[in-house]
Amino acid sequence: MKTNKLNTFVLLILFCVSFTTCDTDIDKMYAKPAGEATAPVLSSEGFVDIVIDESNIDFTPVVLKWSKSDFGKDVLVEYSLEMATNASFEDSYLVTVGNNIYSKALGSSDLSKWVIANFNGLDENEMPVRVNLLMRIQATIAQENPTVTVPPGKVYSNTISMSVVPHNVPDAYPAEMYMIGVDFGNWNWASDGVAEMIPVHGFEGNFWCVRYITAGNGFKWCAKREWSGDFFSLGEDIGFYTEDNNAFVREDGMYMVFIDMANSRISVEPAKVYGIGDCFGGWNTAAYPFETDGNTMKITTAASGEVRMYAASDIAPVGGDWWRMEFVPINGTIVYRGTGDDQERIPVNAGKSVVLDFNAGTGVIK
Repeated sequence: MKTNKLNTFVLLILFCVSFTTCDTDIDKMYAKPAGEATAPVLSSEGFVDIVIDESNIDFTPVVLKWSKSDFGKDVLVEYSLEMATNASFEDSYLVTVGNNIYSKALGSSDLSKWVIANFNGLDENEMPVRVNLLMRIQATIAQENPTVTVPPGKVYSNTISMSVVPHNVPDAYPAEMYMIGVDFGNWNWASDGVAEMIPVHGFEGNFWCVRYITAGNGFKWCAKREWSGDFFSLGEDIGFYTEDNNAFVREDGMYMVFIDMANSRISVEPAKVYGIGDCFGGWNTAAYPFETDGNTMKITTAASGEVRMYAASDIAPVGGDWWRMEFVPINGTIVYRGTGDDQERIPVNAGKSVVLDFNAGTGVIK
């Protein structure tokens, strides 16, 4: 009788293990290889011969639309617009559109900037020239699908063509932004202590940085490392006050400094930095916060995995796309993604302490 009970118990354990294993396998998401995935089908509405001048610089001459790409699972798919001047796309320029988005309006201003900056849209005399563009949509499984096993490569839509004569207008927003002050270089633009702010991926005119700021120590901003065009306010001041042409905080602390030039506002708010991914406990956003410890921020890993982290602001326009404000510690240095591509992966074991000193620019795993 005892033997039968023991056999039944063993079989029950084996059944549970088998069921759990099968359930785990089912939960894994095996996507189709790129050669078998369904590519998006691209079409356009509007003009194919576009001549831009002052009269139509704010016009939207063409709208692109495409069908959904099927990778075999109901996953988030990131779409990007790729343009080039040759069929091989060797000189391509890529513009991220977003996840599960199937259209993009192309404004005259953007077309002008892209053509001038990437495809020799101006001659030696700074006069506009006609550029023949080829466009296609690139589809790939988004980074927000961490359970995808062996993500497939990219798939591409059909190609459409158009010609663009650009209009040379200055950029609406600067590409760089700096913060200087008593705590940030002691008002010396040549100092390494000047804070270089990070552009928000995909949102022109938006910049951020996390810094420890001392109350009563003034600071301000400039798009150049020089006293030319510096400012201490854009109109709406959130979380700080201004006096004698400088900005100030009322209490010492770790702050997120966020500049939104598109909406003429600056926010200086208590810093929010999060870990995300398996090593911190999962992929839910805002679930694994760093703790502030003096002038550093710390977190301890819960499991093995790849270190990924990001900052957040109450006025940031990124929504759930946390990777637009992502960074990683590489060889003891905080490396920001900014407007760049996906970053290097840094593996880590459970129980490791990640310590960030934003003012010094260091990120240590120990």
